[in-house]
Amino acid sequence: MMPVNNNEVIVVEETDWTVGDLELLKKQMVKNPVGMPGRWEAVAEAFSGRHKVESVVKMAKSTGDKKLNDSDSFSRFLKDRKAVDKRVDEVIKKERENVSDQSWSSAEDIALGVVQGRKEKLVSRVIISDYLKSIGIILDELEEVELPSTVDVMRERVEFLIRET
Repeated sequence: MMPVNNNEVIVVEETDWTVGDLELLKKQMVKNPVGMPGRWEAVAEAFSGRHKVESVVKMAKSTGDKKLNDSDSFSRFLKDRKAVDKRVDEVIKKERENVSDQSWSSAEDIALGVVQGRKEKLVSRVIISDYLKSIGIILDELEEVELPSTVDVMRERVEFLIRET
């Protein structure tokens, strides 16, 4: 309800939360940080009466478990990460071309496959490490841990852990 004049009151119905409302909530929570006096009132004002203060607080807390600012952390990671050095791609391409031009014994072929597999695993570990750093995970404790083979698998596991906590 909103007071208009002396005794007049307009009843404003609470609307459902839209994707746009959630984005606006995210922006308003950044604009009005924790500890700011009247924070929730200021955030609620941004919705022009569509959502009451109580509803805004409830939604912020329910999505707070999911960390609103990190809801698209994987997308942000992909956007922000450095591109793979093109020279690495060129070296791998040349090595593969050289392999097809030469005849190898089966032992040499196996050894080359192992070396290439280790290179790909190392590159994957670097990409996964960059992703984990971007979401605030300290990697010192993970040096001896076997990480998933791709960053997509790692992202799925992180999202699962976030949902379960």
